[in-house]
Amino acid sequence: MDGDVLGAVIGRPASTVRRQGAFVEGYRRVYRQGASYPILVPMPDGRIEGVLASGLRPADTARLVAFEGSDYDLVEVPVRAARRGPTRAMIFMPRSEVMASLEEWTLTNWIRRHKREYLRRIRYARDLLAYVEG
Repeated sequence: MDGDVLGAVIGRPASTVRRQGAFVEGYRRVYRQGASYPILVPMPDGRIEGVLASGLRPADTARLVAFEGSDYDLVEVPVRAARRGPTRAMIFMPRSEVMASLEEWTLTNWIRRHKREYLRRIRYARDLLAYVEG
């Protein structure tokens, strides 16, 4: 959802990706247990707001999959996009062994409490990988 995180992961500005607000029904967003980032958990009457990104390059998708890691699977779900209406999108869903906290996750709270350190870690890992590969 955060453009700076998306840009850091895919290695180019998020402004180069088409993004729009969207909603997913049947889930709520909570912290992953012991982490600062969110996971989705089923909730029959839940509804979460997110961002629908389109026009991602194959390399972008590969970087996102690597970033999310083996604890998550890409799953196709119905979404309601702000400008396109109903559509389908791929989202990262936690595998069953990933534990959820009970605390609701919000982007505003995450930005205030965790964003700076999170971006630092992403950039460090990216730079380290580039150094090892270079």
